Amino acid sequence: MAKPMIRKAPQDPGCSGCAKAYLVLSYAHETAAHFLKVFDEPGGQKRAKGGPTDEEQDVLRAMVVFAAAGLDSMLKQLIRDTLPALVEQNEEVKDRLESFVGDRLLRLGDKDGRRFMTGVLLASSSHEACVEALVGELTSHSLQSYDELLRVAAHLDLGGAALGHSKADLKGVLDARNNIVHEMDIDFEQPKRNRRTHRRDDMVGYANVLLNTADNVLQAVAKKL
Repeated sequence: MAKPMIRKAPQDPGCSGCAKAYLVLSYAHETAAHFLKVFDEPGGQKRAKGGPTDEEQDVLRAMVVFAAAGLDSMLKQLIRDTLPALVEQNEEVKDRLESFVGDRLLRLGDKDGRRFMTGVLLASSSHEACVEALVGELTSHSLQSYDELLRVAAHLDLGGAALGHSKADLKGVLDARNNIVHEMDIDFEQPKRNRRTHRRDDMVGYANVLLNTADNVLQAVAKKL
């Protein structure tokens, strides 16, 4: 049975507003595939005796981390490049913008609310200033949690189903990524190593879930434009 590989690169959605996001996702595919190629090269014969070495485990970790970074970077580029057009064309996206502005106006008593109002009043176009503020809000956080993915999808008038994977599957993958990035995969309960170990095929699956989620959102937004 053939080993799972990194999924094929995404199709160009043929949307000018999605062009940069498509490039970002293509680079993420290439990088993940390069890491897997390094892992699968003949030099890793020692893993046949007892599983991947520490160095090879790091290659698998890097593959998943870069796939997650590709999802994060692609979504942020997509928001910057398409949200202004979607606000003009889509009532749901416009309603989300109005809710965001209304929330900021309710916060005029705090520093962020005053800064928002000052920016709107001084801008040559208050509408553009409001859109830019929303773009800044959506792209100022790491988009590598399930709740953040859902929030972004909602602002793009996409339901959770557009992500293409269940909450349990996405949370499992993102939790694995967060353990690697924030905790160094440390696990002192391991009998021989002090870090979690991962199977090649599981890590390829994680990377593919992340890349596929990004592709699903990209194609869905392109259809709206």
